[in-house]
Order: sequence, then structure tokens, then C-alpha cells
Amino acid sequence: VDGQFIASDLCFILTPKDEKKFPINMEFYHFVFNSLRPVLVAATKSGTSKESINQKNFKKYEIPYFDIEQQDLWIRKLKETQLRNRLIESEISFQEKHITRLRQVILQEAIEGKISKSWRERSFNVEPAHSIFERNGTISTKVGKEPFKVPPSWTWCKLMDIAEGFQYGSSKKSHDVGKIPVLGMGNIQNDKIVWD
Repeated sequence: VDGQFIASDLCFILTPKDEKKFPINMEFYHFVFNSLRPVLVAATKSGTSKESINQKNFKKYEIPYFDIEQQDLWIRKLKETQLRNRLIESEISFQEKHITRLRQVILQEAIEGKISKSWRERSFNVEPAHSIFERNGTISTKVGKEPFKVPPSWTWCKLMDIAEGFQYGSSKKSHDVGKIPVLGMGNIQNDKIVWD
């Protein structure tokens, strides 16, 4: 520990016994103890209402002693690995934010008709939406200000123009509506559809 610190009865201070015979890299053994923590605590704890590491058990706990060159080498490699790990985690977090933004952009471009533009240009014989409304004797309800421009073959409408029965409750089972799967909230987990 560099600088000032306070020791209490809640911690043990480990001091090298013989630096000449058994030199110790404390950073390395700090890593060893942290790695072994669950096993070490289970093997050395005592008490019933308030469990704590028992000093006698802790003194008897066996750990491997490594040559000081190995300790120094491994802690250096461990630190390098931890640094790489932090960099990778940071990059993953950065990329996840971009993926979220990309999803939003793709969805926005889909509802604006940008993604299907080349398909519509090749499929000129597809009936425009306003014709479907006219053919079915429905006039598209005038919507308020259009949030964005849509392709000429599309039309703005209100949800009530194309769907009915807006109510809370459970949906029909998929066998009642043919081969169309009906999904509930439980089917959507971690941004994926869970079919079972």
C-alpha cells in the first residue's frame, strides 16, 4: 500500500516473513487471494450469526509459493491482460451504442420507404395504398402533420383505418388464426424472439 492507511480488526495485514528466503510480490499475491476468495473464505471462516475469516484457520491455509521471477512475470502479464480486457469492454460498450443507433436508423429508413425503394422501382405493378383504401370503400382518415415524406405509392392513415378492436386482454392462440404465430411479451427476451 502506498501512502497512509488505517488497519482495523476487520482486516489482516500480511507481512513477508523472510524477504531473502521467500521474496514476495505483494501485487501478485493480492491477485492470488482475490482469485481464490470464495474458496479461501469457505475454508477459513468461522462464526454463526456473523461469519468472518478465522485468523488461526487463515494462518494454516495453504497457498502455492512461486519463484519471485515468476511472480513478477505473471503479475506483469496479468496487468497487461486486465488492461486489454478493459479496452475490449470499453470497445464493446461503444459498439453496442452504435448498434442501438443503427437499429433506430434502419427502422426509420424502413418506415420512410428508403430501404424498399429499389424493390418498388422494380415492382411497379404493385397497387398503391390509396387505391386499396378506395377499392375497399374506405377513405383514409386525414392525419395531422406528416412526420416525414413517404413514397408516392404509400399513404398516411390512422391505425383505426386498418385495425379494430383496440382493447386490453390476451390475444388469440396461433392455431385460431391459422399459421400466423402470435407472440406475447414472454416470447421477446434480450432483443430476440424465443419461439418455445
